[in-house]
Amino acid sequence: MPRPGVLPDADMGYAAARAASAAPLAEGAVGAACGARCGRLFCLCQDAAGKPLDLSDKSGLGSLCLEREGIRVAALVVLNALGNVYDARGNFLAGGRFPDGTPVPHAQALDALAGQVPAGNTVLTVVATNVPLDKTQCSRLARMAATGLARHIIPAHMLFDGDIVFTLASKQPLPEGHGPWNELLLGALAADAVAGAVCRAARPGMFA
Repeated sequence: MPRPGVLPDADMGYAAARAASAAPLAEGAVGAACGARCGRLFCLCQDAAGKPLDLSDKSGLGSLCLEREGIRVAALVVLNALGNVYDARGNFLAGGRFPDGTPVPHAQALDALAGQVPAGNTVLTVVATNVPLDKTQCSRLARMAATGLARHIIPAHMLFDGDIVFTLASKQPLPEGHGPWNELLLGALAADAVAGAVCRAARPGMFA
């Protein structure tokens, strides 16, 4: 069971590094996403009798890797979002739902923003590429990748969201025949990968 307030330490980081493998990555309620939810804007609701009512949805961890002419950009997302998640056509995927399963309309999300908003929301994102980048380039790639979050999480990047994107890049030069590439291409691929990973985190089985 997830325990709020228990933070990872150096031993956990070392254990995670030792457990790394080339096996397919598990998605859903695993690892850091064990207690993840989306539509947390609706976790402080009340029923007709005034009793607490959590209308948020279970979410999890999602990942996606995109490749173009040997250039790879992958994203991993832990989805613990204040907002709801919608697909590219605007169809509801996960978030605030009434007890009968009906999605909470966006208009009510706007109403909820004017009331008591829960803290502790965050979407943790890691973007990795096989292209060697320096620190400044990694920072720029993270900013471009973050735009993928707002494609599907509505609302996104609120004051009570702790959204963050980390970038990992290879130190090895690309093999002959890979590319061409520039930062614009990497940024576009990263945003697409993050957007896809968000959807997979919201409904892991749907995009398997």
